[in-house]
Parts: sequence; C-alpha cells; structure tokens
Amino acid sequence: MGPQGKMLLWTVAFCSALVVGCGGSDSSEEGSTEAPPAAIPGASSQSTTPPTTDNATNPPMAGTTNSAMYKQSTPRVIIETPQGNMTVELDAEKAPLTTANFLMYVDAQHYDGTVFHEILRDHPQLIIGGAYYPESSTLVERGATDPIQSEATNGLKNERGTIAMARGLGVDSATCHFFLNVGNNSEMLDHRADNTNDYGYCVFGRITEGIDTLDKLGALAVHDTDDFKQTPVDPAEATIKAIRRAP
Repeated sequence: MGPQGKMLLWTVAFCSALVVGCGGSDSSEEGSTEAPPAAIPGASSQSTTPPTTDNATNPPMAGTTNSAMYKQSTPRVIIETPQGNMTVELDAEKAPLTTANFLMYVDAQHYDGTVFHEILRDHPQLIIGGAYYPESSTLVERGATDPIQSEATNGLKNERGTIAMARGLGVDSATCHFFLNVGNNSEMLDHRADNTNDYGYCVFGRITEGIDTLDKLGALAVHDTDDFKQTPVDPAEATIKAIRRAP
C-alpha cells in the first residue's frame, strides 16, 4: 500500500463506534468521545499523479466536467463484475457536478480493473470502490483529479440500491471513490445539517438492473487487514471489470 492509501479516514459502525479506516495517524484517537465526521473509508488522498503501471489511467482534468457531453439528465452506466452486471441510472438533474465527475472517470476508463475494496456488513451496509487495484498481494491506489463540491443537500437518500460518493473528513473532498448502498443507510449517511459532522454523502443515482449482483458482492468473504476493514479475501471476486455508458 502506497502513501496515498494512508489518508485519515473514519468508518461509522456499531452504534457510531469509530475505527480508523485506512491506517494513517491523526490527533484523534480511536474511541475518542468527540466524534469526527461520518466518513466512508477509502476516500482519495487527492493525489493527482497516477501510479506508473500498466493499470493506471490518467483521467482528464476536473475542469472538463462542464462539457455538453454530460448534459443528459438520466445517463446510465453498466458496472461489470465477476458476480454479474449492474445498470445504474444517474441523476444529472439533482446531482449535476457529481454525475459529471463520475462520468469523467468512466470515460477515462479509470475504474477498469479496480476493486470494491471494502464490504461493510453492519450499519452502514455498503460496498466501496473506485480507486484501488490489486498488485501482487496488496492493493494500490490509483491517482485522482481534484475533489468536487458536495451535493449531499440534493434530497436524494442513501437507500438500498443507490450510488453515492465517498469522501474524507472534509465536506468537499470526494474524487473518484464511490459506494453502493446494500442496505438502507439513510439515517446514518444522509445530509442532516450544514456542518462537517452531519453533512452526509451525496447520492447521485440508483441501480435499475442487477440488484442481485449487489447482494452477491455484499456477501463476499471479507477479513481485516492493516489497511482496510472488511476487505475481500479474494479481490478478484470483487473486481470492477469495467464501467461503461449504457447504449
């Protein structure tokens, strides 16, 4: 695991108990009585330099997300995995910046060969992916462009079958990491107030086909490592083969 994977992150689980998501260090200690913001593990460290491997993809600059090619109000993408495919309809009307950012990575083939690197069983129930690819016996983080402004106030809920952006401790820190809600996580992950702790996570679409694939991914065998909690025992089973725009 390279230094990019050591960003300070927090996982919400077990009645808001807090554990370090991807290693790293912080002035807050595990079990602190002062709860840090509810952050999804696996958010990017904001590095803009992709690793120099055959698997790396250099996505276009974030400034290209205003292109007319992203103006369709409900674009669809197909997420291909060893467990089956999922068709996801994105909501460019309620989450225009987030949808454009996600499609930028899709069109750059950034997600090809990455894995759903954390599969959280308890509350919240979700799978997180978008940045790490397997190399030898470890996972290496793929570079990302600049973070985007959060659209978590758009009214969309973190309900079962929705797609949302992961982030770090900052509200506007999402890059390429995303997660799929296996369960109903609205109470824990939705926007509640305009402060860092309660800002929530931006939902920007919903699975319309292949919900059974989501359940299969969510049921894969997991274990804890030094870098991740509840990471797949066999990353190959949780691979994102590709994400493409649906015809």
